[in-house]
Amino acid sequence: LVGDKVPLSDEKWESFLLFLKICSIALSPVCTYDTIAYLHVLVEEKLATFQTVYPSVKLLPKHHFMLHYPGLIEMYGPLLHTWTMLHEAKLSFLKRSSRSGNFKNICLTVSKAHQMWLCYQFESERHLLYPQPEVSSKVTQLDYRTEPEGLQLQLTRQLVDVPCSSECTVLICHPVWLKIQSSTYKAGVYVLLERDYISPTFGKILDIAILEELNAVFVVRKHLL
Repeated sequence: LVGDKVPLSDEKWESFLLFLKICSIALSPVCTYDTIAYLHVLVEEKLATFQTVYPSVKLLPKHHFMLHYPGLIEMYGPLLHTWTMLHEAKLSFLKRSSRSGNFKNICLTVSKAHQMWLCYQFESERHLLYPQPEVSSKVTQLDYRTEPEGLQLQLTRQLVDVPCSSECTVLICHPVWLKIQSSTYKAGVYVLLERDYISPTFGKILDIAILEELNAVFVVRKHLL
């Protein structure tokens, strides 16, 4: 929309583009060591360009904090997982609550408003307390006795009341995908099996088996790095 209005060699526009690159890396859910090194160069170039383009504007503490982004990502992972946007949203609600009511005991006013809001959320949105998994409409059902021996053992551990006699027929559902809250699992998806800061262990989902009340078991092949 504005491309033909901005000269190709405009320094302010170049400074803004550097800022967009920094934001894209800082808000990325995945970062590599090469990306961290590139971010360090971008931040230095951005600050130098900013001082050249806007010589009368003093640098703010936020500009200095940008220098620490590469190191923080290297220590704690992507910054997206540590940002304070959720806390700012919560604080916004508390500020609005504090502006209405009794100003003599502001803590009581805010706490009562928050408890009433929380009660309403829990009563109107039951899935907040008890999130229900979702499964695909396409489901394959197999007899419990035809499942592999290892899968039968895992399913038995999930439910103590699984009938193991040869006369009983228990159907095991195999959905195409299973969604738990905001995460969708299906064959071919990799999941974290063990968390280790040196060498985490991942596994590839081969199949999903569900037995009564959405007790799910993932058939996973360990992935070797």
